[in-house]
Amino acid sequence: MAAAGLDCDALVQRGATAESADVATVPYMAAVDLEAALISAVAVVCHGGPGTISAVRRAGHLPLVIPRNPALGEHVDDHQMRFCARNAAEGRIVLIESAEQLRTHLVSALAGHAPRVTETSDSVAAALRLGTLIGDLVGGRMVTRPWRQRLLLRRTP
Repeated sequence: MAAAGLDCDALVQRGATAESADVATVPYMAAVDLEAALISAVAVVCHGGPGTISAVRRAGHLPLVIPRNPALGEHVDDHQMRFCARNAAEGRIVLIESAEQLRTHLVSALAGHAPRVTETSDSVAAALRLGTLIGDLVGGRMVTRPWRQRLLLRRTP
């Protein structure tokens, strides 16, 4: 990331976005490869999707989040922006609102001061880790059910 004035390696999972000459990118990573990359990272910058944020937190990082903005044509509505504002207020993410703010957090992380998440202080991370452990315990023998048959629980505000 020399172009940004940072002396570090970076990896970007770009999806369908075009490649960049300034940083190493991959279109998509297998789940196991993504998990390994998250665990070994110094800091993780991500979009505001709940699944991505959960994966980053499971890896122990307090995610640096840039929610997709519909005003910029990045998404169909503002649900990521609303979700991220709430999670930032609860201290579950760092909401990045400018390039300078991102740079400041990355410089801090590279200096060894990246905020971490611990399962003991985060009930959501603990529940997600428990699900992973149960999945490991049953060794993939769980039956995958159609989405209509899955129980979804959501806490209301």
